Amino acid sequence: MKKFSFFFCSALALTLFFSVSSCKKTSNSNPNGSNAVSNQDILGTWLLVRIASDDNGDGVMQSSEEFAKNTMVPPNSIYIFNSNGTGTFKSTGVTDQNLTFQLPNNTTLNLTVNSITTTATLDTLNSNIFCMRTTAGSPSKTTWSIYQKINTTMKIGQSYQGGIIFYLAQPGDSSFSITQQHGLIVAAQDQAVNCLFSYDKFSNIDATVGYGDTANGAGMRNTTNIVSKCPGLYCSARYGDTLGIGGYNDWYIPSLNELRNLYKFNANYSPNNLGMAATDYWSSSAYLNPSDFIDNSTIDSVTFQITHHYTYAVYGDRLNFSNGSWSPSFGTANVRAIRSF
Repeated sequence: MKKFSFFFCSALALTLFFSVSSCKKTSNSNPNGSNAVSNQDILGTWLLVRIASDDNGDGVMQSSEEFAKNTMVPPNSIYIFNSNGTGTFKSTGVTDQNLTFQLPNNTTLNLTVNSITTTATLDTLNSNIFCMRTTAGSPSKTTWSIYQKINTTMKIGQSYQGGIIFYLAQPGDSSFSITQQHGLIVAAQDQAVNCLFSYDKFSNIDATVGYGDTANGAGMRNTTNIVSKCPGLYCSARYGDTLGIGGYNDWYIPSLNELRNLYKFNANYSPNNLGMAATDYWSSSAYLNPSDFIDNSTIDSVTFQITHHYTYAVYGDRLNFSNGSWSPSFGTANVRAIRSF
């Protein structure tokens, strides 16, 4: 099935509960009709949630004609339309692209992305959903794309719930929601300077059981697991686990990927406002070092059979905030806690 360059497709699960037959080949041509779209209607951030091609030529979008989710690439496509006729196209694995758009009348959209202009017919299904329809190819075939508006009340860099928002969940993140924003907040100052990842690299923190997770969303779980295995206060994770700011006590040490997002925010949005030093910062992602170990093997005094047992050192993943490089280490680094909302 041919996929037109304009219709960047989403891999999200279908969440809209309206009839697919609402999008038809023949649109309401009355600019004052119920399907009319104004400049104000289209402003905002829109996520592509469904796409179909009129394979049987009946002019009606059928469920059987929808693109299979595993063929929708690139995934998680978003269009941002600004009031000055410009905007941005975003998608997983694709560099952000600038766009321009015009609505010459209330049912037509002229959209230019990456020097390619497409003219589409628009239908509104409600205030948060619209359908975009084009006809192309030989023989001619209609394609429908349905977009849903994303809540974008919160902004990166905004002070919120005890800190500063440095990351907002994107389509593809487990915490992403169309109707309610989620993201990550960073504390306004360091919680520790030049501290160890743990008091003893041969402690019973087991990096093979969940503590090595580097993904977004893993920081809280990593922190909780490390603290449960790390007695005493000489442990980087405790600086987040025991923190209370702004009435919130659910702070934690970021996973490696969460720390990378913080590095990007610090470099691109506010390199001075956060007061983060150009040095290493700990993540809560642990690393089991196979080349650093204690040999606890034993020999049976009767059979002389050797039972091999090794205790491997646990290093923490740290990120350098001067250049974005990371390395597993048992050295020292600073600690900056985050929380999610």
